[in-house]
Amino acid sequence: MSKYYETIVNENYRSEELFYKIFDYYLIKHVEGDFNKLDEIEKNFLMVGLLLTEVNSGGFDFYFIDAEGEKYARQTLDFLNSIDEKNFSTLLNKATEIFESEKGYDEKFKELGIIDDEFYKFRTNEYNDLYEKCIRYLKNELNKIL
Repeated sequence: MSKYYETIVNENYRSEELFYKIFDYYLIKHVEGDFNKLDEIEKNFLMVGLLLTEVNSGGFDFYFIDAEGEKYARQTLDFLNSIDEKNFSTLLNKATEIFESEKGYDEKFKELGIIDDEFYKFRTNEYNDLYEKCIRYLKNELNKIL
């Protein structure tokens, strides 16, 4: 992991670029293996990346159904709260409550669409804040190991 760590601390990357470079690395590890074989750092980073990419690709219903978000939403929420992230965690919490409710699919889909619209209103600064918090978490955790 030390070679990869050198890439992580490279100051030439913008937060967004660095976030997705790391996410892609963990996504490949996930696709080639098993989620449960990833360490906690990898899982946390991967879950946030999946949330962002899947919701931006097709909304929360896509995230929960196609991206297995129903398995990882609560863990993702716990992680977002642990890094003191408020914007995305608030919407993920609302979406998770809707998805886990006893409501019918059509009603869930409609309500998740409203949450999607809120998600899509986030601007660059909200994303950069999330990227920076994830990267700071990763660096802190890796510094403990190395």
